Amino acid sequence: MRNDKKAILIASLLCLDLALIASADIQSTEPNAAELVRAVRESENWIHKVDSFQLHVKSVWTTPPQPAQSKTENASASSRVGRPYKSGTKDSLEFAFNSECIRYQSGGDGKYKILRIWDGEKAVSHEQSPKTNEEHYYLSAETERLFETMFANISWLRSQPHSFWFCLKDVNEHMKYYGYPEEFVLTARRDFRGIDCYVLDWKPKEGLYYASDLSKRWYVGVKDMRLYGLVTLHGDQVDVEHYMLDYCEVAPGCWFPMKQGYEICEPDSEGKYYLKTRRDIEIVKARINEKLSEEMFQIELKEGVEVIDGRSGQRITYIYKAPLVGKAFPSLKGINIDFDRKQAPDNSTLFCFFDYEQRPSRHCITQLVKQAEQLEEKGVTVVGIQTSEIDENKFDEWAKENNIQFPVGMIEADEEKTRFTWGVKSLPWLILTDKKHIVQAEGFAIAELDERIEEASELAKKSLGPGQHKQQLEKSSSNTLGCKYLLYLPEGYGQKKKKWPMVLFLHGAGERGDDLSLVEVHGPPKIVQSKKDFPFVVVSPQCPNGGWWSKQHEVLISLLDEIIQQGDVDESRIYLTGLSMGGYGSWSLGCEYPDRFAAIAPICGGGDPLLAGRLKDLPVWAFHGAKDKTVPLEKSELMVEAVSNAGGDAKLTVYPEAGHDSWTETYNNPELYEWFLRHHRKKDRNN
Repeated sequence: MRNDKKAILIASLLCLDLALIASADIQSTEPNAAELVRAVRESENWIHKVDSFQLHVKSVWTTPPQPAQSKTENASASSRVGRPYKSGTKDSLEFAFNSECIRYQSGGDGKYKILRIWDGEKAVSHEQSPKTNEEHYYLSAETERLFETMFANISWLRSQPHSFWFCLKDVNEHMKYYGYPEEFVLTARRDFRGIDCYVLDWKPKEGLYYASDLSKRWYVGVKDMRLYGLVTLHGDQVDVEHYMLDYCEVAPGCWFPMKQGYEICEPDSEGKYYLKTRRDIEIVKARINEKLSEEMFQIELKEGVEVIDGRSGQRITYIYKAPLVGKAFPSLKGINIDFDRKQAPDNSTLFCFFDYEQRPSRHCITQLVKQAEQLEEKGVTVVGIQTSEIDENKFDEWAKENNIQFPVGMIEADEEKTRFTWGVKSLPWLILTDKKHIVQAEGFAIAELDERIEEASELAKKSLGPGQHKQQLEKSSSNTLGCKYLLYLPEGYGQKKKKWPMVLFLHGAGERGDDLSLVEVHGPPKIVQSKKDFPFVVVSPQCPNGGWWSKQHEVLISLLDEIIQQGDVDESRIYLTGLSMGGYGSWSLGCEYPDRFAAIAPICGGGDPLLAGRLKDLPVWAFHGAKDKTVPLEKSELMVEAVSNAGGDAKLTVYPEAGHDSWTETYNNPELYEWFLRHHRKKDRNN
């Protein structure tokens, strides 16, 4: 019996030794916790080695019913979590960056639409409310504030602090909030969402976080040493859980989790944590090292929307107005000033909007007074505009004391509307035009004036040369007017002090749309491609799809005004012609604005004979094919007869064998252009 007990004791001791040996062998095969942490962090660092990164994600929110014992008021949790989204709420997120630019866009059901970009020079943010559709822009000279939380919207990239060129961060200083490798402890090995994982725990130092019982737990894949879960704990209860699954090699050496998400919990009235809300994230697109288009990093500001501009270090708020650069300066209507652009036909103009009760404005005006003579020598005329109503006697006295010799006026109409029209965002506000009254610079400092004048001079030298150019009309009045057009400038244009005759050509119905190459197939736009000595400026607008020239009169006259303001055009020698739909357009535009043209030549068109009497003082030469089945010859005959009966000078050329195409022979005939040049617009012509 005693021998049996002894045998049992020996056997027990042997089993214990074997267990200890097995345990030691298992522990020796487990990785070191610090090594696991370093491996996880290294697996993320490819993000700093790529040339470009583009990500598009979609997500769905789930908010389960709250337990009965949940707190109705929880200020600390509400400030962290916010009001949870309804179950099924969907949203999306896109961001992309390369070495110079960055883009971030988010939105979804009931969420603010946000678009932020850095184009290499400035940061622009556009936000729009989902309820009211109110929107605003924010401009900044830095990127940190706008993009610092970009990766916070997904679960990946949370094992350590990261510093990017668009959001610089002291990584060493911030590492204490993530844990140093030696501070982690390997506590277990268990399944996490279907993945065999090592469990690492980290306890922050006392006072580092707001809660003393807070700790972090990592779930690291046994096979690949990538981070699959990161949990924030209060005691032994889950506060926030992030998950990262389905890692995919999106580029060589670049592993990215294609399924991500997080769960946010809250304590109830008894201190037990329950699931508050969950967000499941699906990666739609992850692209590495692909070329990103310039358009991706651009935001086109819309007129009439509030802008908060913080680029100067001070917040300046204004309503956005499209830049005036490249356009003729606005009308001086509503501004009481003794100045007209015709007073300085060969000078550039410098407008200074100011408020003499404001110190920076007074300083700017006094500097312009000192430089006035020098500016005049450079061909620059100074014009001052006081932006608000003030006592005229005091203002005149101040102007006299400061020896202001250049024209100075005052806004008498709606100040806000006038400032918006001129794009004045702050005071003082300088606007510089060229000799053709086209704005070359705006919103610059007085110290930059010489530089801007030099730039405008260089730009003038590089202005449009001879040949046909694609252009765009954009003009704001009671409504925004615009159209695409071809502009042909003859040899010698702009090189001599010479005014050139101009032809306004209206195409047919088949050339409508937004492709200007269609306009080049017939008429003058086709002829000037081979006839380089064509002696006219030719303006060939394009009618939009579904449009008719009879509905485009305001646009056409605005286009005429734009060309006249920009160039050396003889206003007494402007000729109107068009074919088919453009022939109809020539008749209708000529009838409505007979005082704008020296002569018109409608081809295979027609009009309203009751209005033809308005053309009695405008020479007309119409053309038509006798066999035209599209527009009957009778249409031209009726109009020519009506003009003649009213005492006008009108004639009709009929091509006996021509069908609808009566324009080819007409525009190839030099007699048409000789006839044009024999006519000048009469100054005293009435409608």
